[in-house]
Amino acid sequence: MTSTVFNNWGAMLANAFNEISGKVLEYTDALVYSAQIICAIFAFAYIGLKLWKQWSNGEVINFYSYLRPFVIGLVISFLSVLSTLFDVMVKPIETVALSINSEIITEFQEKETEYYTYYEKLRDKVATYEREEVESGSRDITPDESSISAPSEEESKVNIFRLIMEFLDNFMQYVQMAVIYFFPLYVSIAKVILLIIGPFMLALSIMPSFTGNLSLWITYYLRIMIIPTISYLVGSFMAIVNIHCYYVPLIEMVQDVMNSGNDFLMSQASSDFIFNKSIIGIVISIITICIYMQIPKFANWIIKPDRYRK
Repeated sequence: MTSTVFNNWGAMLANAFNEISGKVLEYTDALVYSAQIICAIFAFAYIGLKLWKQWSNGEVINFYSYLRPFVIGLVISFLSVLSTLFDVMVKPIETVALSINSEIITEFQEKETEYYTYYEKLRDKVATYEREEVESGSRDITPDESSISAPSEEESKVNIFRLIMEFLDNFMQYVQMAVIYFFPLYVSIAKVILLIIGPFMLALSIMPSFTGNLSLWITYYLRIMIIPTISYLVGSFMAIVNIHCYYVPLIEMVQDVMNSGNDFLMSQASSDFIFNKSIIGIVISIITICIYMQIPKFANWIIKPDRYRK
């Protein structure tokens, strides 16, 4: 099934990217060293200009204002420690969200299995009914030309429409799973980028025009680190929606048809059932995709720089 295929693919891709990320981050020491050199150059320029301005204007020299470059230099040196500290801060929340998600996904998979079990039983009953019809002679396998009736134009349109809806349902499921697995990759890539350019952003923050770089980097990093938590919660919510608005109604529909004891009704309902399933599946897939695409916006609501708060 779609979820199984993407689970295996997603796990393989995540492991591969984690390995690549580890190799890339091995070069952070060289990047930190380069950023420290830039930081030292900017620090000399910053201190020299500020000291010259205060001395030329006859102002009292405030030595506390000269500590800023040294503090930034320390932050650059221990940037990996700072990022680890942020990871530790976010990890407990992510663990709780993952635990909730795991429980709900387990229930979702149970309902999915239950649905396909009932649906296979319905298909088996329909196949048995049609085979018995043929054996009893009520349905002729080789009818003569007089008994052959071509499907009407309306029936042909309905059948084509059903095939299109079934195709769209399967296509939207793949798109939905692709969007879901996009965010772990997005977080991994963004984290690597922030750790690589972080030292240079902090070095630039010494200059007056870039004083907000430190808070901006912390904001971006925390925002990226909280996305998995939001993703787990959104996934839990959508799994509940799928359980109660998709699988539960479909299971009830199959049970009602099977409990009717009417073989002809089951035969007619089998094709209609696929159509109804496709419609519901497409709607839920569209809703899921739209909500998942709002996850970065949810992260912006939670973590936002002070100058953007109202």
